[in-house]
Amino acid sequence: VVNCKGEVRGEKYTDINLPDIICDEELHIYQYKLADVILEGKAVKKGDYIAKLDDSQIMTNMRNFMQEKEKVDSDLRDAMLDSAVNLSQRREAINNAKLDLEYLKIDLEQSKYESEAYQRKTQMNYQKAEIEVDKITRNYLLEKNRQKLRVTRHKDRVAEYQVKIDKYQAALNSTTITTPEDGIVMFAKDRNGKAYGKDSQIDIWRPSVATLPDMSVAITETFIREIDISKIEVNDSVRITIDALPDKIFWGKVIKIANVGEDHKDFDMKVFRVVIRFERSDKEMKPGMNANSDIVIASYQDKLL
Repeated sequence: VVNCKGEVRGEKYTDINLPDIICDEELHIYQYKLADVILEGKAVKKGDYIAKLDDSQIMTNMRNFMQEKEKVDSDLRDAMLDSAVNLSQRREAINNAKLDLEYLKIDLEQSKYESEAYQRKTQMNYQKAEIEVDKITRNYLLEKNRQKLRVTRHKDRVAEYQVKIDKYQAALNSTTITTPEDGIVMFAKDRNGKAYGKDSQIDIWRPSVATLPDMSVAITETFIREIDISKIEVNDSVRITIDALPDKIFWGKVIKIANVGEDHKDFDMKVFRVVIRFERSDKEMKPGMNANSDIVIASYQDKLL
């Protein structure tokens, strides 16, 4: 046999991950601390509380964006006020130019009783006034479009900041982690193989917080040293004992062998991940129990021991 150690778990399980809004990279928060967690192995009902994330980073970032939004709100108000004053002055200039044009039109109509030279002068003044009205009107329309673009840019900035603040608010409301269904809570493990607990850090790229294993089909996951891995094959029989259930012996089979070795803190050489499925489960079997597995790699009968 090849002896190895592992933990009992369910082959099927429900993941409990960080909420999607918490993992949004636009929040610029890439790691969260667990401020509080329940005891691992506790039986829970759907919707029960299991963990609370530290929300201090969310609050700090949201407060910064709210302060920035106050500035862009002020810029928007100033832009709208400037636009109103500027356009009002230009509309008044158009009205004055049109009024001057009306006076010149009256002079033009009355000039028919004057000399030809005076008539030409009056007509030229009237044409000049017409050109001026057209010019002022065009300038007004250009300025109106310019002011509209300016105000729109400020409105877009305000809306952009508001969207970010709304995201932080939604993230703040999602810092309490609850269970999606009934089960027994088993917390996920960090890169070093240590189960999450209070003050643990969770990366948004590894969002698993805990699992709810289904123990109707049980497995144990173990690691085999590279010098022994070539001795093991899929479907090899395994004799399993559980520390918490010393009077019982279980049997299983190897169902998966990793293709690539990895480093592990408990070994001084490369190891390969091996998954073993129990032939039957047991009502006393709980996720997280320590399991000792003897993988049968050869069997002999009637041999001198």
